[in-house]
Amino acid sequence: MVETRRLTPNNNFNNPKFTGYKLEPYTNGPERVPLPGGKLQIHKIGHNHRLGFRELQARIRYSHLALGFPVSPTMGKAYYIDDSYIMVQVIYNAETKTTDVSPVVTLTQPLGGIPNYAEPDSTVPTDPYFPSVRALDPQFVVAANGAGDFEIVDTLAGAIVGAARYEGDGTEGVSPVPCVLMAARRHGDIVRMVVYSRAATKETQFNIATLEFDLQTGLLATRHIQRGHEVPVYCQIAADGRVVFGSEQRLEDARKEKASGNGESMDVAMAPPATEAQQTTTTTTTSEPAPYQWTQEDRGDLLTLQFALPPGTPKAAISCRFTPTHLSLLVQGDLVSYPFRKLWTTVRADECTWTIDSATGVLSVFLTKQDDRTRWPHVFDQDDGVLETLEPGKLEAITDSLARLTESHASIQAMQHPVAQDIDEAIDEEGQAVEFGVYDLDGRLVQEILSGGREWVCGSFESLNSEGISDNAALASVCVKTDVDGQVYRFVDKGGVLDPEHAGTFDAFAFVQASKRDGRFVLHDPGLGFVAVVESNRNAYIYYRHGDKREVERQTLVDLTEGHDVDVVGCQLILSRTLMVLTETELVIIHL
Repeated sequence: MVETRRLTPNNNFNNPKFTGYKLEPYTNGPERVPLPGGKLQIHKIGHNHRLGFRELQARIRYSHLALGFPVSPTMGKAYYIDDSYIMVQVIYNAETKTTDVSPVVTLTQPLGGIPNYAEPDSTVPTDPYFPSVRALDPQFVVAANGAGDFEIVDTLAGAIVGAARYEGDGTEGVSPVPCVLMAARRHGDIVRMVVYSRAATKETQFNIATLEFDLQTGLLATRHIQRGHEVPVYCQIAADGRVVFGSEQRLEDARKEKASGNGESMDVAMAPPATEAQQTTTTTTTSEPAPYQWTQEDRGDLLTLQFALPPGTPKAAISCRFTPTHLSLLVQGDLVSYPFRKLWTTVRADECTWTIDSATGVLSVFLTKQDDRTRWPHVFDQDDGVLETLEPGKLEAITDSLARLTESHASIQAMQHPVAQDIDEAIDEEGQAVEFGVYDLDGRLVQEILSGGREWVCGSFESLNSEGISDNAALASVCVKTDVDGQVYRFVDKGGVLDPEHAGTFDAFAFVQASKRDGRFVLHDPGLGFVAVVESNRNAYIYYRHGDKREVERQTLVDLTEGHDVDVVGCQLILSRTLMVLTETELVIIHL
């Protein structure tokens, strides 16, 4: 039986007299510590790799600065991994205001891309990931190199004391499987981890795997794999090994999908190069034409889809309706069937239209974008794998532009697909409610926490103590949108059931967050004292909360990059009131 709980607001937190935030100058002056070795080269992929929007979103929002267990109440710790796969430890002393940045160990470096004599299937997840690290206790961390290798690091000894490789669900066709650490927690000699990787499916899907590494035997076991169209925005490991995921769409057990054949998984392997005749045969027998073609204006609001119907198809056979967020397109005989499909973003429905050339059978659908400055990476909210049809000259111009970017800048934006260069990094899960699922060690859904239609706003910063994670350590809290406010809920374990409790409200913050076009990292204080919006290459905005129902709350702004052309790539609350931001060139320490 699946337990069900709901997010139930406490109306005592309502503040009807709140009028807004007052901007006050940041007077403490942030401390700046240059990174050793110059500019940090965050791992990026080339323009020949195809990434959907959901994957770009997950990559962009990933913090490359990982929280460590504090040395003391006044000495915080963090980690990052540089482009040479050196894990670097950062210790900040709040009393002396000094920062020690020192290398710990060099991780296993990936061998590189797919050899040129191999021809992997298009579903094989060969795209490399960036390295990631999670602290297990004050002494040990687990690190992943992005290519499927895990290593347990003794930070005091500066040595690797355990290693394993992630083999995925057995259908990916590559070994080990590239993946990213989402969460990790130590339970005695067992290290439990959650990682995400690309699934071996035609559409963009992700495997969210819960793993166990035995420190005594050195064996890595996969407990369960959930699959979905997005990387969960919330991921926590409870003391008893249960995992909690928060996402817009329900995750499905990948093993059940594999058994039923609904997951589009297939056994694939590297193959030697085929002869010309074999290549021709393979191409004609295995490739399937895209269900439609589409293109969009470079400087305009028009996006056009074209479907190939049988010549002579009458207009009466077509039903096409538009809403600001959905397209409904049906053609008799199931020639085309898109019943109320959500679009990637909004359109001006009253300006959308369609035509049919009965002589040729070409059905054209014209969508008018709400925002003509945004380039769509795909037509529908769920990436169906249909790439934009680009004229050769346009594709060459985009490719050249991306090549210059990847050669001269080590930025996260360089990881984007060529047709997604204009994606706004602040695009979020607008319009869909977030729901939370609790899974036991065998992957069974044992509890659902329903949001009541509320949308995701942000999670809390991680919170660790110098003694290590205790068995009753709290899970990270969540902030959801209710009207214009941001309501914060904590998940409290009551007899094995997680009970959501409304802990407080950030007045009008849902409205504030929605107004930000660039919010790479949005996180709130576990103690509910503030919420931070950190931009990708400029400022950090801090919105304070006192919880006494004031008419006006304070906000402040911190210039992170001082006008330099560098990216912000990480952010952590290393002490209760000390925020550390990692840019490509320095560490910025902000006292709150």
